[in-house]
Amino acid sequence: MNTQEDFEQLISPYGQGLINTYLHVSPVEIALKHKFNEMAASLIATQVKYLQKSKKKLPHFYQHRCIIPPLSFEQSSSETTASLKQYSGTQMLDLTFGLGVDSYCLSAGFERIIALEKQILLAQIGRYNMTKLGKNHIEILPTSAEEFLSEYDGSSFDLLYIDPSRRSQKNKKVFLLEDCSPNVLTLMPLMKRVSKLIVIKLSPLFDLTEVIRKIPNTRKILVISVRNECKEVLVEVDPHHTSSTIMLEIVALIKGQLHRFEDKLERDPLPIKHYEPKVGEYIYDADVGFYKGRMLNPLFHSYFQEGKGGFISAEEGFWGTKHYVETAFPGRIFQVEAIFPYKPKQIKRYLKGMKIKHINIIKRHFPHSTQLIHKQLQLSSGGEYFLLCTRTFSKDNKVFLVKRLI
Repeated sequence: MNTQEDFEQLISPYGQGLINTYLHVSPVEIALKHKFNEMAASLIATQVKYLQKSKKKLPHFYQHRCIIPPLSFEQSSSETTASLKQYSGTQMLDLTFGLGVDSYCLSAGFERIIALEKQILLAQIGRYNMTKLGKNHIEILPTSAEEFLSEYDGSSFDLLYIDPSRRSQKNKKVFLLEDCSPNVLTLMPLMKRVSKLIVIKLSPLFDLTEVIRKIPNTRKILVISVRNECKEVLVEVDPHHTSSTIMLEIVALIKGQLHRFEDKLERDPLPIKHYEPKVGEYIYDADVGFYKGRMLNPLFHSYFQEGKGGFISAEEGFWGTKHYVETAFPGRIFQVEAIFPYKPKQIKRYLKGMKIKHINIIKRHFPHSTQLIHKQLQLSSGGEYFLLCTRTFSKDNKVFLVKRLI
Protein backbone atom coordinates (compact mmCIF):
# COMPACT_ATOMS: atom_id res chain seq x y z
CA MET A 1 0.00 0.00 0.00
CA ASN A 2 1.75 3.12 -1.27
CA THR A 3 -0.91 5.57 -2.43
CA GLN A 4 -4.05 7.36 -1.36
CA GLU A 5 -5.97 5.28 -3.91
CA ASP A 6 -4.70 2.04 -2.30
CA PHE A 7 -5.89 3.24 1.10
CA GLU A 8 -9.32 4.25 -0.18
CA GLN A 9 -9.76 0.90 -1.92
CA LEU A 10 -8.84 -1.02 1.25
CA ILE A 11 -11.31 0.88 3.47
CA SER A 12 -14.15 0.71 0.93
CA PRO A 13 -16.98 -1.77 1.65
CA TYR A 14 -15.72 -3.86 -1.29
CA GLY A 15 -12.14 -3.92 0.02
CA GLN A 16 -13.19 -4.68 3.59
CA GLY A 17 -15.41 -7.47 2.35
CA LEU A 18 -12.51 -9.07 0.47
CA ILE A 19 -10.20 -8.77 3.50
CA ASN A 20 -12.74 -10.50 5.75
CA THR A 21 -13.44 -13.18 3.14
CA TYR A 22 -9.78 -14.05 2.56
CA LEU A 23 -8.38 -13.31 6.03
CA HIS A 24 -7.53 -16.95 6.70
CA VAL A 25 -6.22 -17.71 3.21
CA SER A 26 -2.51 -17.82 2.35
CA PRO A 27 -1.44 -14.41 0.96
CA VAL A 28 0.57 -16.21 -1.74
CA GLU A 29 -2.56 -18.05 -2.85
CA ILE A 30 -4.53 -14.77 -2.97
CA ALA A 31 -1.87 -13.08 -5.10
CA LEU A 32 -1.41 -15.98 -7.53
CA LYS A 33 -4.82 -17.61 -7.81
CA HIS A 34 -7.38 -14.85 -7.41
CA LYS A 35 -8.51 -11.90 -9.48
CA PHE A 36 -10.84 -9.15 -8.32
CA ASN A 37 -12.85 -6.79 -10.47
CA GLU A 38 -12.14 -3.52 -8.67
CA MET A 39 -8.63 -3.87 -7.23
CA ALA A 40 -5.34 -5.74 -7.54
CA ALA A 41 -5.16 -9.10 -5.77
CA SER A 42 -1.66 -8.17 -4.55
CA LEU A 43 -3.12 -5.27 -2.52
CA ILE A 44 -5.52 -7.59 -0.67
CA ALA A 45 -2.79 -10.24 -0.32
CA THR A 46 -0.41 -7.76 1.35
CA GLN A 47 -3.06 -6.46 3.76
CA VAL A 48 -4.12 -10.01 4.69
CA LYS A 49 -0.46 -10.95 5.22
CA TYR A 50 0.10 -8.15 7.74
CA LEU A 51 -3.22 -8.65 9.47
CA GLN A 52 -2.27 -12.30 9.95
CA LYS A 53 1.08 -11.18 11.38
CA SER A 54 -0.77 -8.76 13.66
CA LYS A 55 -2.85 -11.48 15.29
CA LYS A 56 -0.23 -12.10 18.01
CA LYS A 57 1.78 -8.89 17.89
CA LEU A 58 -1.15 -6.44 17.68
CA PRO A 59 -4.28 -8.40 18.66
CA HIS A 60 -6.60 -5.39 18.97
CA PHE A 61 -5.48 -4.01 15.59
CA TYR A 62 -6.23 -7.46 14.18
CA GLN A 63 -9.62 -7.80 15.87
CA HIS A 64 -10.77 -4.40 14.57
CA ARG A 65 -9.37 -5.05 11.06
CA CYS A 66 -7.16 -1.99 11.09
CA ILE A 67 -5.13 -1.01 8.05
CA ILE A 68 -1.54 -2.19 8.55
CA PRO A 69 1.19 -0.53 6.43
CA PRO A 70 4.05 -3.08 6.13
CA LEU A 71 6.95 -0.80 7.10
CA SER A 72 5.04 0.69 10.05
CA PHE A 73 4.25 -2.82 11.26
CA GLU A 74 7.89 -3.91 11.16
CA GLN A 75 9.01 -0.83 13.10
CA SER A 76 6.28 -0.88 15.75
CA SER A 77 6.31 -2.29 19.27
CA SER A 78 4.04 -5.17 20.10
CA GLU A 79 0.97 -4.39 22.19
CA THR A 80 2.48 -6.51 24.96
CA THR A 81 5.64 -4.39 25.08
CA ALA A 82 3.81 -1.07 24.68
CA SER A 83 1.41 -1.93 27.52
CA LEU A 84 4.33 -2.14 29.98
CA LYS A 85 4.77 1.64 29.79
CA GLN A 86 2.78 3.19 32.62
CA TYR A 87 2.17 6.94 32.47
CA SER A 88 -0.88 9.11 33.10
CA GLY A 89 -2.03 12.70 33.14
CA THR A 90 -4.35 15.14 31.41
CA GLN A 91 -2.68 15.52 28.04
CA MET A 92 0.15 13.82 26.17
CA LEU A 93 2.12 14.66 23.04
CA ASP A 94 3.42 11.88 20.77
CA LEU A 95 5.98 13.32 18.36
CA THR A 96 6.38 10.13 16.28
CA PHE A 97 3.02 8.40 15.86
CA GLY A 98 3.83 5.80 13.18
CA LEU A 99 1.36 2.94 13.43
CA GLY A 100 0.26 4.34 16.80
CA VAL A 101 0.74 1.29 19.03
CA ASP A 102 2.40 3.25 21.84
CA SER A 103 -0.21 6.04 21.78
CA TYR A 104 -2.97 3.43 21.67
CA CYS A 105 -1.65 1.64 24.76
CA LEU A 106 -0.86 4.86 26.65
CA SER A 107 -4.22 6.44 25.81
CA ALA A 108 -6.00 4.81 28.77
CA GLY A 109 -4.01 7.09 31.10
CA PHE A 110 -4.70 10.41 29.35
CA GLU A 111 -7.76 12.53 28.61
CA ARG A 112 -6.26 13.87 25.41
CA ILE A 113 -3.38 12.91 23.12
CA ILE A 114 -1.96 14.98 20.29
CA ALA A 115 0.06 12.79 17.93
CA LEU A 116 2.23 13.90 15.01
CA GLU A 117 2.75 12.00 11.77
CA LYS A 118 4.39 14.04 9.03
CA GLN A 119 3.48 11.61 6.23
CA ILE A 120 -0.05 12.60 5.21
CA LEU A 121 -1.11 9.10 4.16
CA LEU A 122 0.10 7.54 7.42
CA ALA A 123 -1.72 10.26 9.36
CA GLN A 124 -4.95 9.36 7.51
CA ILE A 125 -4.42 5.67 8.21
CA GLY A 126 -3.80 6.50 11.85
CA ARG A 127 -7.07 8.45 12.16
CA TYR A 128 -8.97 5.60 10.53
CA ASN A 129 -7.40 2.99 12.82
CA MET A 130 -7.86 4.96 16.04
CA THR A 131 -11.54 5.49 15.18
CA LYS A 132 -11.97 1.75 14.68
CA LEU A 133 -10.20 1.15 17.99
CA GLY A 134 -12.50 3.62 19.78
CA LYS A 135 -9.69 6.07 20.60
CA ASN A 136 -11.40 9.28 19.57
CA HIS A 137 -9.41 11.35 22.07
CA ILE A 138 -6.24 10.84 20.01
CA GLU A 139 -5.84 13.75 17.56
CA ILE A 140 -3.37 13.07 14.74
CA LEU A 141 -1.78 16.04 12.99
CA PRO A 142 0.10 15.75 9.66
CA THR A 143 3.13 17.78 10.68
CA SER A 144 6.73 17.31 11.80
CA ALA A 145 7.98 17.43 15.37
CA GLU A 146 10.23 20.39 14.54
CA GLU A 147 7.39 22.46 13.07
CA PHE A 148 4.89 21.68 15.84
CA LEU A 149 7.31 22.38 18.71
CA SER A 150 8.51 25.66 17.24
CA GLU A 151 4.94 26.97 16.88
CA TYR A 152 3.15 25.49 19.93
CA ASP A 153 2.06 28.01 22.57
CA GLY A 154 -0.61 26.05 24.45
CA SER A 155 -0.66 24.52 27.92
CA SER A 156 2.12 22.21 29.04
CA PHE A 157 1.89 18.48 28.35
CA ASP A 158 2.14 16.00 31.20
CA LEU A 159 4.07 13.63 28.93
CA LEU A 160 5.97 14.12 25.70
CA TYR A 161 6.78 10.79 24.03
CA ILE A 162 9.24 10.35 21.18
CA ASP A 163 10.45 7.25 19.34
CA PRO A 164 13.07 8.54 16.89
CA SER A 165 13.66 6.52 13.74
CA ARG A 166 16.88 4.53 13.83
CA ARG A 167 17.15 4.41 10.06
CA SER A 168 19.04 6.79 7.79
CA GLN A 169 17.56 8.30 4.62
CA LYS A 170 19.20 5.39 2.78
CA ASN A 171 17.34 2.95 5.12
CA LYS A 172 20.51 1.89 6.93
CA LYS A 173 20.56 1.37 10.69
CA VAL A 174 22.12 4.17 12.71
CA PHE A 175 23.70 3.75 16.12
CA LEU A 176 24.34 7.29 17.35
CA LEU A 177 21.65 9.28 19.11
CA GLU A 178 22.31 12.36 16.98
CA ASP A 179 21.83 10.35 13.77
CA CYS A 180 18.26 9.35 14.66
CA SER A 181 15.28 11.25 13.28
CA PRO A 182 14.02 13.49 14.79
CA ASN A 183 17.27 14.47 16.49
CA VAL A 184 16.32 14.49 20.19
CA LEU A 185 19.49 16.35 21.14
CA THR A 186 18.72 19.41 19.01
CA LEU A 187 15.01 19.27 19.87
CA MET A 188 15.57 18.95 23.62
CA PRO A 189 15.23 22.68 24.50
CA LEU A 190 11.90 22.87 22.64
CA MET A 191 10.66 19.62 24.20
CA LYS A 192 11.52 20.84 27.70
CA ARG A 193 9.62 24.07 27.03
CA VAL A 194 6.31 22.30 26.34
CA SER A 195 6.33 19.26 28.65
CA LYS A 196 6.75 18.30 32.30
CA LEU A 197 8.18 14.90 31.44
CA ILE A 198 9.90 13.63 28.30
CA VAL A 199 10.16 9.91 27.53
CA ILE A 200 12.55 8.86 24.77
CA LYS A 201 12.25 5.34 23.38
CA LEU A 202 15.56 3.87 22.26
CA SER A 203 16.83 0.62 20.82
CA PRO A 204 18.32 -1.94 23.26
CA LEU A 205 21.58 -1.49 21.33
CA PHE A 206 22.16 2.00 22.69
CA ASP A 207 24.84 2.25 25.36
CA LEU A 208 23.33 3.54 28.62
CA THR A 209 26.41 5.51 29.69
CA GLU A 210 26.44 7.30 26.33
CA VAL A 211 22.76 8.18 26.74
CA ILE A 212 23.37 9.68 30.17
CA ARG A 213 26.36 11.67 28.95
CA LYS A 214 24.41 13.24 26.10
CA ILE A 215 20.99 13.79 27.72
CA PRO A 216 21.03 16.09 30.76
CA ASN A 217 18.18 16.07 33.33
CA THR A 218 17.75 12.30 32.97
CA ARG A 219 15.96 11.04 36.07
CA LYS A 220 15.38 7.38 35.18
CA ILE A 221 16.20 4.74 32.60
CA LEU A 222 13.84 1.80 32.07
CA VAL A 223 14.93 -1.43 30.41
CA ILE A 224 11.92 -3.40 29.11
CA SER A 225 12.23 -7.12 28.52
CA VAL A 226 9.60 -9.58 27.30
CA ARG A 227 10.14 -13.34 27.47
CA ASN A 228 13.88 -12.91 28.08
CA GLU A 229 14.35 -10.59 25.12
CA CYS A 230 15.34 -6.98 25.69
CA LYS A 231 12.82 -4.93 23.68
CA GLU A 232 13.28 -1.27 24.54
CA VAL A 233 15.18 1.27 26.58
CA LEU A 234 13.20 4.28 27.82
CA VAL A 235 14.89 7.46 29.02
CA GLU A 236 12.85 9.72 31.32
CA VAL A 237 13.91 13.36 31.19
CA ASP A 238 12.55 15.78 33.80
CA PRO A 239 13.43 19.42 32.96
CA HIS A 240 13.53 20.18 36.70
CA HIS A 241 15.66 17.16 37.70
CA THR A 242 19.06 18.47 38.79
CA SER A 243 20.21 15.65 41.06
CA SER A 244 23.15 13.50 39.96
CA THR A 245 21.16 10.44 41.06
CA ILE A 246 19.66 8.48 38.17
CA MET A 247 17.42 5.50 38.81
CA LEU A 248 17.43 2.36 36.69
CA GLU A 249 14.34 0.16 36.51
CA ILE A 250 14.20 -3.29 34.93
CA VAL A 251 10.70 -4.21 33.72
CA ALA A 252 10.58 -7.90 32.79
CA LEU A 253 7.55 -9.88 31.66
CA ILE A 254 8.25 -13.58 32.23
CA LYS A 255 5.60 -16.25 31.61
CA GLY A 256 2.82 -13.72 32.12
CA GLN A 257 4.24 -12.41 35.41
CA LEU A 258 5.54 -8.85 35.59
CA HIS A 259 8.74 -8.20 37.55
CA ARG A 260 9.99 -4.71 38.42
CA PHE A 261 13.39 -4.07 39.98
CA GLU A 262 14.68 -0.57 40.68
CA ASP A 263 18.00 0.69 42.00
CA LYS A 264 20.40 3.59 41.57
CA LEU A 265 22.23 3.45 38.29
CA GLU A 266 25.54 4.35 39.92
CA ARG A 267 25.35 2.89 43.38
CA ASP A 268 28.11 2.03 45.81
CA PRO A 269 29.81 -1.13 44.51
CA LEU A 270 28.67 -4.40 46.06
CA PRO A 271 31.15 -7.21 46.81
CA ILE A 272 31.49 -9.80 44.03
CA LYS A 273 30.91 -13.20 45.64
CA HIS A 274 31.81 -16.42 43.87
CA TYR A 275 30.63 -20.00 44.21
CA GLU A 276 30.82 -23.24 42.20
CA PRO A 277 27.65 -25.32 42.63
CA LYS A 278 27.71 -29.08 43.07
CA VAL A 279 25.47 -31.75 41.57
CA GLY A 280 21.95 -31.34 42.98
CA GLU A 281 22.42 -27.60 43.65
CA TYR A 282 21.01 -24.67 41.68
CA ILE A 283 22.04 -22.17 39.02
CA TYR A 284 20.11 -18.94 38.47
CA ASP A 285 20.15 -17.10 35.14
CA ALA A 286 18.63 -13.61 35.35
CA ASP A 287 16.38 -12.14 32.67
CA VAL A 288 18.32 -10.48 29.86
CA GLY A 289 17.13 -7.04 31.02
CA PHE A 290 19.41 -7.32 34.07
CA TYR A 291 22.38 -7.96 31.82
CA LYS A 292 21.54 -4.90 29.72
CA GLY A 293 21.16 -2.74 32.82
CA ARG A 294 24.23 -4.26 34.52
CA MET A 295 22.05 -4.98 37.52
CA LEU A 296 22.97 -8.62 38.18
CA ASN A 297 24.85 -8.03 41.42
CA PRO A 298 22.12 -5.90 43.08
CA LEU A 299 19.50 -8.42 41.93
CA PHE A 300 21.26 -11.45 43.40
CA HIS A 301 22.14 -9.60 46.60
CA SER A 302 18.45 -8.88 47.04
CA TYR A 303 17.56 -12.59 46.70
CA PHE A 304 20.51 -14.22 48.45
CA GLN A 305 21.93 -13.02 51.73
CA GLU A 306 25.60 -13.35 52.69
CA GLY A 307 26.87 -16.93 52.37
CA LYS A 308 24.09 -18.10 50.04
CA GLY A 309 26.04 -18.53 46.84
CA GLY A 310 27.79 -16.35 44.31
CA PHE A 311 28.71 -15.86 40.69
CA ILE A 312 30.15 -18.89 38.93
CA SER A 313 32.11 -16.91 36.36
CA ALA A 314 34.84 -14.37 36.87
CA GLU A 315 32.56 -11.79 35.25
CA GLU A 316 28.94 -11.39 36.34
CA GLY A 317 26.76 -14.13 34.86
CA PHE A 318 25.31 -17.36 36.25
CA TRP A 319 24.70 -17.46 40.01
CA GLY A 320 25.35 -20.72 41.82
CA THR A 321 23.85 -21.68 45.20
CA LYS A 322 22.60 -24.62 47.24
CA HIS A 323 19.49 -22.62 48.14
CA TYR A 324 16.17 -22.58 46.29
CA VAL A 325 14.19 -19.33 46.56
CA GLU A 326 10.48 -19.61 47.15
CA THR A 327 9.64 -16.11 45.91
CA ALA A 328 9.25 -15.50 42.19
CA PHE A 329 12.62 -14.99 40.51
CA PRO A 330 12.93 -12.80 37.37
CA GLY A 331 14.71 -15.36 35.25
CA ARG A 332 15.37 -19.08 34.95
CA ILE A 333 16.26 -21.58 37.66
CA PHE A 334 18.15 -24.77 36.85
CA GLN A 335 19.15 -27.83 38.91
CA VAL A 336 22.58 -29.31 38.28
CA GLU A 337 22.64 -32.91 36.96
CA ALA A 338 26.35 -33.23 36.08
CA ILE A 339 29.49 -31.06 35.82
CA PHE A 340 32.29 -31.34 33.25
CA PRO A 341 35.46 -29.58 32.18
CA TYR A 342 35.00 -28.51 28.58
CA LYS A 343 36.15 -31.70 26.86
CA PRO A 344 33.73 -32.34 24.00
CA LYS A 345 34.51 -36.04 23.60
CA GLN A 346 33.88 -36.72 27.30
CA ILE A 347 30.67 -34.69 27.32
CA LYS A 348 29.42 -36.33 24.11
CA ARG A 349 30.06 -39.80 25.56
CA TYR A 350 28.17 -38.95 28.75
CA LEU A 351 25.18 -37.49 26.91
CA LYS A 352 25.05 -40.48 24.58
CA GLY A 353 24.94 -42.79 27.63
CA MET A 354 21.95 -40.82 28.88
CA LYS A 355 20.34 -41.16 25.45
CA ILE A 356 20.18 -37.38 25.07
CA LYS A 357 19.78 -36.55 21.38
CA HIS A 358 19.06 -32.81 21.66
CA ILE A 359 20.49 -30.18 23.97
CA ASN A 360 19.91 -26.46 24.67
CA ILE A 361 23.04 -24.38 25.15
CA ILE A 362 23.37 -21.15 27.14
CA LYS A 363 26.78 -19.56 27.54
CA ARG A 364 28.15 -16.72 29.65
CA HIS A 365 31.74 -15.50 29.25
CA PHE A 366 32.67 -18.67 27.36
CA PRO A 367 35.25 -18.69 24.53
CA HIS A 368 33.37 -20.94 22.08
CA SER A 369 30.25 -20.12 20.07
CA THR A 370 26.96 -21.96 20.53
CA GLN A 371 27.21 -23.20 16.95
CA LEU A 372 30.68 -24.68 17.57
CA ILE A 373 29.56 -26.42 20.77
CA HIS A 374 26.60 -28.01 18.98
CA LYS A 375 28.92 -29.09 16.16
CA GLN A 376 31.52 -30.61 18.50
CA LEU A 377 28.87 -32.49 20.48
CA GLN A 378 27.04 -33.52 17.28
CA LEU A 379 23.70 -32.62 18.87
CA SER A 380 20.97 -30.32 17.59
CA SER A 381 19.14 -27.75 19.71
CA GLY A 382 16.09 -28.71 21.79
CA GLY A 383 14.96 -31.20 24.40
CA GLU A 384 14.54 -30.91 28.16
CA TYR A 385 18.22 -30.63 29.11
CA PHE A 386 20.48 -27.57 29.03
CA LEU A 387 24.23 -27.15 28.95
CA LEU A 388 25.32 -24.00 30.79
CA CYS A 389 28.80 -23.09 29.59
CA THR A 390 30.94 -20.56 31.45
CA ARG A 391 34.47 -19.65 32.54
CA THR A 392 34.81 -19.97 36.32
CA PHE A 393 36.72 -17.82 38.79
CA SER A 394 39.59 -20.31 38.54
CA LYS A 395 39.58 -19.58 34.76
CA ASP A 396 38.48 -23.08 33.85
CA ASN A 397 35.94 -23.64 31.09
CA LYS A 398 33.15 -25.53 32.84
CA VAL A 399 29.96 -27.09 31.52
CA PHE A 400 26.93 -27.76 33.73
CA LEU A 401 24.30 -30.25 32.57
CA VAL A 402 21.03 -28.97 34.07
CA LYS A 403 17.28 -29.30 34.01
CA ARG A 404 15.13 -26.22 34.09
CA LEU A 405 12.84 -25.89 37.11
CA ILE A 406 11.37 -22.46 36.31
